[in-house]
Amino acid sequence: MGRPDEWHVSGGSTFYDVSFIESCQARLAVAPAHHRPPVPQGGLLRPETGGAWRSLEGSTLDRPSRSHAAPRQQMLEPMTDFLIFLSRFLRLLHFVRGALGALLLLLGVCALALMWAEGLPLGDALYLTAVTGLTIGYGDIAPASPLGRIACVTAGLIGVVFVGLVVAVATRALAQAVKDNSEGR
Repeated sequence: MGRPDEWHVSGGSTFYDVSFIESCQARLAVAPAHHRPPVPQGGLLRPETGGAWRSLEGSTLDRPSRSHAAPRQQMLEPMTDFLIFLSRFLRLLHFVRGALGALLLLLGVCALALMWAEGLPLGDALYLTAVTGLTIGYGDIAPASPLGRIACVTAGLIGVVFVGLVVAVATRALAQAVKDNSEGR
């Protein structure tokens, strides 16, 4: 097995990516003679129509795989993978929007119950509901009445279901993105 930027064909010829040749030429221009890398033997590749590559010597070669992509393309691959995941995630969130909306509505009811039972301002009641629903539990605000405690326990249970649903959607979106990526879409 050779370098990631070289390809071998059945005739024994070695072909190098153009960017590798250019980087070698740039290093040769500035490097002392005893530090110069060896010049690759084989031809430069140029793209042709139909997805093949043709060497300057005339032999054809199939398009390189993603692992042999140019450095700029390799840098953009994680971003495109993330965008594929994000599109799947948003599509699946749209699919479960009713359940998520119902859970958020129930968390809002818990916040109103805390506001009424504990005499908290709306902002503090929403804050306590969010902290409890996400199972963070800072402890800076705590319910004192039995109804407030029941509302907090209910918010915690609803919050666990909410977070679990979002994690399940993210897991499914990631699985779909990996499957689409492996199929070459």
